[in-house]
Amino acid sequence: MPKITGLQRGDPVEVGGFRLTGRLSENVLVGQSASAQTVVVSLLPAELDRDRFLSEVEPLRAVSAVSTAQILETGVLDDRAYVVSEFVEGPTLEQVGGTFDGVTLYRLAAGTITSLVALHQAGFVHGDIRPGNVVLGPDGPRVINVGVARALSQATTATLKVVSPAYTAPERLRGGAAEPPADVFSWAATLVFAASGRSPFDGGSLPATVDRITGGDPDLPDLGELHGLLAACLAKDPHMRPTASEVLLRLVGQTSYLSGLIAPATPPVRQPPLTPAGRLTGAAYC
Repeated sequence: MPKITGLQRGDPVEVGGFRLTGRLSENVLVGQSASAQTVVVSLLPAELDRDRFLSEVEPLRAVSAVSTAQILETGVLDDRAYVVSEFVEGPTLEQVGGTFDGVTLYRLAAGTITSLVALHQAGFVHGDIRPGNVVLGPDGPRVINVGVARALSQATTATLKVVSPAYTAPERLRGGAAEPPADVFSWAATLVFAASGRSPFDGGSLPATVDRITGGDPDLPDLGELHGLLAACLAKDPHMRPTASEVLLRLVGQTSYLSGLIAPATPPVRQPPLTPAGRLTGAAYC
């Protein structure tokens, strides 16, 4: 996780009315609103079609989806588009993957799929679900960088590099657009990472991983009652995958998780919190 460092010479001190206070990376700054709310300011590439990008991402400001980091402001600074979003403190799933099972995996699944249901019902897609875009915040899992990848793809004529092909749906690797079924595929691959610490399509190299996604079977760990659901979400044919709403309904139907009776013969124990102990500084924003 990038640590917040001080501003450097040449960095802006204010963007869109937000006072900047530090850096997460070269193009990602941290600031505060007039009401002292901590925010993240992402500066986009200068070569981007700014007007098209902003037209794609601006409608997302009206979406207040559960379990997402909300987009607060968009605009242009010195010919560069920017996005201001809510800051979520905590580690990313990418940092703590392989530590989830049973009830903790179920809670992660329910929290993150709820955000996709809200986005898809509002007519949007995330476009880049992966472990690095799930933050384990103090109030539960939060999905960050909502819609940014899709907006970037619409606003540039250059071929965009897929950041995490190991979590990308096969139709997208073949050049298809980001659509709701691709989000569901990426969500399922991300949940497998949470349980095992690796992508279900990890081939040891980029070409081998892409080959497994497009033509091979996923390598699934012990996922308990979630095994069948996640396997269905990883279907090669996007039309064969359940929708995010159907996934949520299936999760609600997992009565053993809802009641906490995972193993009836075992005395109930205190479940560990979703977020590992320790205070961390922030997440990896675009």
